Amino acid sequence: MTISFNHKNFLRAFRRSSVVGGAGLLAASLLATGASAAELTPGYVINSGNLDQALESTFDGTRVADMLPERMQWLVRNQGLTIPLGTPQDKLPFPERITEATEKYAGQARLKDNLMLENYRAGIPFPDVDLNDPQAGAKVVWNHIHGRPRNGDGSDGTDILVLIDGESGSSRLQRWHYTRWYGAGRITDEVPQVDPPILYKELLFARTPQDIRGLGTLTIRWNEDRFDAIWAYVRTVRRIRRLSGGAWLDAIGGTDFLRDDIEFNALPAWYEGFKVVGTRRILAMTWPDGASEGQVRQMRGYAPEGDTLGAQMPLHDVKTAPYWNPVIKWIPREVYVVDALTPIEHPYGRKLAYFDTVNYNYYATETFDKKGEFWKWQMQSFAPVPSTDGYVTSEGKPEIWLIVQSDNIYDFQRMHGTIYAADIENRSVNDLALAEEDVSVAVLEQAGR
Repeated sequence: MTISFNHKNFLRAFRRSSVVGGAGLLAASLLATGASAAELTPGYVINSGNLDQALESTFDGTRVADMLPERMQWLVRNQGLTIPLGTPQDKLPFPERITEATEKYAGQARLKDNLMLENYRAGIPFPDVDLNDPQAGAKVVWNHIHGRPRNGDGSDGTDILVLIDGESGSSRLQRWHYTRWYGAGRITDEVPQVDPPILYKELLFARTPQDIRGLGTLTIRWNEDRFDAIWAYVRTVRRIRRLSGGAWLDAIGGTDFLRDDIEFNALPAWYEGFKVVGTRRILAMTWPDGASEGQVRQMRGYAPEGDTLGAQMPLHDVKTAPYWNPVIKWIPREVYVVDALTPIEHPYGRKLAYFDTVNYNYYATETFDKKGEFWKWQMQSFAPVPSTDGYVTSEGKPEIWLIVQSDNIYDFQRMHGTIYAADIENRSVNDLALAEEDVSVAVLEQAGR
C-alpha cells in the first residue's frame, strides 16, 4: 500500500506541529477509516482490535508486520497482549567500562571446538559477529554472558516471583534473595585475569512465603566445560545437600522457569549447537521514552511491599485474562535471531532467542517441546540503574546499566505463567563491597535457618 504525496506531506507537517498524543490519535483515525498505511507514532497502542490494520502500517520507518514475529502477533490476537509504542531510542545505556574493556582486549578471545571461550579477559569477547561464521550463534551467546545482563562484577538484592493461573487469575507471590559474584571478565580489576577457574558464584534463597522460606541453592559455574557445583538447603532436615550438575535443567521453586531460562543460563558447550537465523528489527520492552525522572520511576514501579497484587505489580495487567500481560512501552530494536538446539536430556526440543545486536540482552525466547510444538514464551523488559560503586564516566555522569526489570515466562500448554519482578530500588549493581566469600555454603545455611 502506498501513501499519496499530499497525504505524506500532511503527516510530516502534523508531526512537526503536534504533540505525541495528538499524532497517535491521527494514526488511529487513519487506520479506522481504512486510509492508506500510516506511520504510527509513540502513544499508539496495538491490540487485537486494530492488529490487522497496524500490521500494514509503519513505525519508525519499518513496517510493523516485519517487527512482530508470528508468535507475538498470536499473543496480541489471541492472548490479550497490548503493545503501547514508546519513543524510539537511537542509543541505549551502555557501561563505559565495558566499552573500554572491549576495545582494549579486542581480537584476543576465541572459541574452542567445544564452543568454550578461551584467552578472554573482559568486555564483549566478539564485538564483530560475522553471520557467515559457523560459530556466530555461540559467539552471540558468549557476548550475552559477558555483556549487559551480568550486572557488573557483583549484584545483590531481593526480587519478586509471581505464579499466575492464566485461566482463573489465582496467584501466589514469592520473594527471593539473589546474589551473584563474578570471577571472570571483571571490569573493576586493573588487569583482569585470563580464563579464571570460576565464571560466577550465585546464591538464591526464598524469603517468603513461610512454607518455602529458606529454600535455596548455591551454584558455582565453572569457567570450563563441566557441570555446575550446586548445593541446596533442604528445610525438612535442615541440612545442606549436594545436587547433580544437571540441575540447570530443573524448575525453580515450582515456577515456570527452568534454571536455564534465567538469563539464558547455560554454557554454550552444553547445547548441541546454535545457528544465527539472521538479523531483524523487533518491538521490544526497554528504556521507553528516554530517561526522564518520571519515566525512570515508572520503569522502577515494582514495590517490595503492597496491600494488593496490583500495587506490587503496577507494570502488569493482573485484572484482565490471562492476568499476566505487561503494560510497558515498546520500541524498535535490532536483534540477532538465534536458533538454539538443546541436548537430548533437556525438557525443551529447541529454543529461538532474540538478542540485541548492541548490548546482547535478549528480549524474548520461544521454546518448543520434543514434538516441535510450541510450549513457552518468555519476554524481558529492561530498566536503567546507576552503578552501585559510584563510578563516573569521562563526561562526569554516573555510569548507567540496563538490567532486567521484569522477566515473564508463560507455559501455554498448561496455561500458567510466572513473572519475575526486580525490586530495582533495592538492588546493587556492580557492588564492590560484594566479595567471593559472601557467596558460600555457610551463607546459604544461615539463610535457611
